[in-house]
Amino acid sequence: MILSLGLRALLVLQATSCNAACQQDSLTQQELAIQQATMLARANLDSSLRATMDSNARQWQRYRAFECGASETFNQRDARLQCRLMANHDRLRALVMLNPDSNFNPASARVSMCKQAETTTAIRQCVDSALVRSRTQLDRAINEAERALASSKRASLDSAGQVWGDYARQFCALIEDSMEGATMAPFVNQTCLLNLQDERTALLHAYTKSRRS
Repeated sequence: MILSLGLRALLVLQATSCNAACQQDSLTQQELAIQQATMLARANLDSSLRATMDSNARQWQRYRAFECGASETFNQRDARLQCRLMANHDRLRALVMLNPDSNFNPASARVSMCKQAETTTAIRQCVDSALVRSRTQLDRAINEAERALASSKRASLDSAGQVWGDYARQFCALIEDSMEGATMAPFVNQTCLLNLQDERTALLHAYTKSRRS
């Protein structure tokens, strides 16, 4: 059920030809989909993990507020809206990861990229190397965004980074705990963080590019 909802919600997204009213409607549909996906994921979690899920949802909301607050400096009326659309999209993808049996599981896809590794140690090294490369790209995207931002907005970007770090670590630990005993459980924390890093990098690139255009 989470899978079908997640796939449907991923289609509710920011086509470039979509006008402001259309984007606002997409945002409304995304917000509803996030609420529904959160409730479904929470219901499937062990009761001992639900408080962590609730805390993580609040962390994500704080992160989005800071990140999209920074994007407002880019002299486009819809900059904040575009940022929220992308952030919501990323959150929906993250919530789908809470379904360990999903064929649409970004974490599973990340482990498959190391399919040539034949041992558990080799897989872990492959994932760890990818995580380091991903973090380097994220750091570069943050530096580019800082250079593009007005000085008055840099504090918001810094706060977004701090809150995002807490959110990402907590969320990926939650997924690992929810998959205890599963085949890919030893790698799920790293692969989850890898996905979240790549998605934040893409978001930062998007609104930095909008500043240059």
